[in-house]
Amino acid sequence: MEVEAEDEDGEDNSSTMIKNLPSIPLMDIVNRKQKTGVVTIHQDKMVFDAIHVMNMHQVGALMVLDDDAKLTGIISERDYLTKVALRGLQSHNTPIQAIMSTDLIKVTPSESLADCLALMTRHRIRHLPIVAPNDPYRLIGVVSIGDLVKSLIDSMNDNVNHLQHYVEGNYSYTNDTVMRMRNRRSPSYC
Repeated sequence: MEVEAEDEDGEDNSSTMIKNLPSIPLMDIVNRKQKTGVVTIHQDKMVFDAIHVMNMHQVGALMVLDDDAKLTGIISERDYLTKVALRGLQSHNTPIQAIMSTDLIKVTPSESLADCLALMTRHRIRHLPIVAPNDPYRLIGVVSIGDLVKSLIDSMNDNVNHLQHYVEGNYSYTNDTVMRMRNRRSPSYC
């Protein structure tokens, strides 16, 4: 798969392209990183509460839910900086609903790593909520740009290690290893 990236002005930047990315299931990335589930906050809380929860869980954004646990927005560190701190507002008395991002870019579990990276680049966002295929408000996970890049690097390192073993003559692959390599859609060097 080839996905063209855009520069800061939204212009096509043909020198930056994502080519031949491995086919890593999105939910594999989510399951690897989220042993405790998605960190969320209720939409009626104050910004101070959101900053406290982000700090406590060491995350850069929270998914915002309503009384029915439906996804209504995202609040991020960037939202706090640009919509509270730089405007001189007080986080203790500013409701999350006043500053959260509500025009959300969402994905379903069937999206590819390449599609997610392209969306994040095009829309200049750092977090993607993953929603149920049949309910765009039912949150089932979240990935950050860091999660995707880490998975990509891990996959590439695995490929390099497998190729190195092959070149050295140490290629005792199990059926699972062979199937994993075939499913990556990586370029074939052998």
